Amino acid sequence: MATASQAFIWAIARDLLDKHSKKQFVIPVVTFLLCESLTIVAVPYGPMHQWLYYAMRQVFLIFVGLYIFWTAHKSTKVELKARVNNQRKHLIIGAVLVGRIVAEDFYSILVVPMSLAPSWLQLYLSERNFSENVFACYFAILLIAYTYHVLSIRMQEASEEKNVSDLDRHIEGQMPSYRNAYKLSNREAEVLRLVVRGKSNQEIADELFLAVGTVKTHIHNILVKTEQQNRTTLILYFWKR
Repeated sequence: MATASQAFIWAIARDLLDKHSKKQFVIPVVTFLLCESLTIVAVPYGPMHQWLYYAMRQVFLIFVGLYIFWTAHKSTKVELKARVNNQRKHLIIGAVLVGRIVAEDFYSILVVPMSLAPSWLQLYLSERNFSENVFACYFAILLIAYTYHVLSIRMQEASEEKNVSDLDRHIEGQMPSYRNAYKLSNREAEVLRLVVRGKSNQEIADELFLAVGTVKTHIHNILVKTEQQNRTTLILYFWKR
């Protein structure tokens, strides 16, 4: 169960970062499983054995968090940096909760003698972690809210393209709520989609079979509605929303 949970968290992190290599997904998960197995086999049973076993889970979560921030820091993709930045609050809360989990396990398993507790309570105290429960509930609620948001958008506007790039996929995910927020017309949304993809006015005109002057008019209207000064700030704001 622990390995499955860690693999699920790792999969979410890699999707956020547009990483799709199966090999790179499997290696950390297998490494985590081997480390937990090694702890069970190599460390004599006792408080330290138990603490190390649970600590492996938090080490993996710390690795995932560092991987997210490091990958975003190195990336030159504006949209990737913006997506990670949009999740910064939740990542920070997650980091705080992981720290509390480690501290709670350390105190409950290594500091407080279990022998002082009644025999019926010793097993419960050694197995429980209130901070871990809060962590699981917090991110479960986030996942449910995100799933509801995505499904509600897809019910209003289903995506027709199947084989699209990561950039197009993220634009499609962002566009419906952005368009609704600023009351963009269908044509303005089409123009904005191409602007975000870095197309020039001429390229947009060619792709949508419009005059360049018409494209400029649409872009002007989009800038007015979104209260942005130019294309650069428009693109940055699109990803920050």
